[in-house]
This record gives sequence, structure tokens and C-alpha cells, in this order.
Amino acid sequence: MSITPAQFVRRLYKQLEAGKGMRFTPEEMDMLAEMGAIDAVSKYAADWVRRQSEERLTAARADQAIGTAEVYRAPRSGRPRRSYLSGEAVEASMRRARNRTKPRGTEK
Repeated sequence: MSITPAQFVRRLYKQLEAGKGMRFTPEEMDMLAEMGAIDAVSKYAADWVRRQSEERLTAARADQAIGTAEVYRAPRSGRPRRSYLSGEAVEASMRRARNRTKPRGTEK
């Protein structure tokens, strides 16, 4: 049985509107490849991975900047404080420590 592109698209839209999954026949997979869907999915996946990587790098840089820029001078008089870091700097430091001690393969 041969399926036309129009029939395939109608079937695809029907399943999408119903919120259901869909199994593809080998013929339909060939049609998807001809239409460029495989290339589009591959490009989308590569862009997604790149965005995730950039977000992780940005967060790591922000944590490093907070940890180094937020150090305060010790008071010259009065009772010494326990910590000279702001709460945000302490949290950033803790995040960095957790990220360094995570077992590989457990990242989000």
C-alpha cells in the first residue's frame, strides 16, 4: 500500500490534534527523510544541546563572579563576624562545590 504525502500529513495532524503517539512504517520513514524532517530534528537537537551548554557556562561564570566579588573586609572594631561573605556568595560557593563533587552522568 502506497501512501501519498497528503494522506500522511492528514494522518499526522489527526494524531497531533488527538494528542496521541504514532508509529511510522518504513515507507513513512523514507518519506520523512525525503521531506528533510530527519535533518530538521538533528538541527533542533544540536541547537538544544548548544543552548544547554551555554546556560551551564553562564551559570558557572556567574557563580564564580559572585564568589570572588562578594568578599568583604573584616571589621576593624567590635566583635568579629563569622562570615565575611554575603548569603548569595555562600550559596554560589556551595553550588560550585556540589558541581565539582557530582558523579559523572548525573547532571541535569
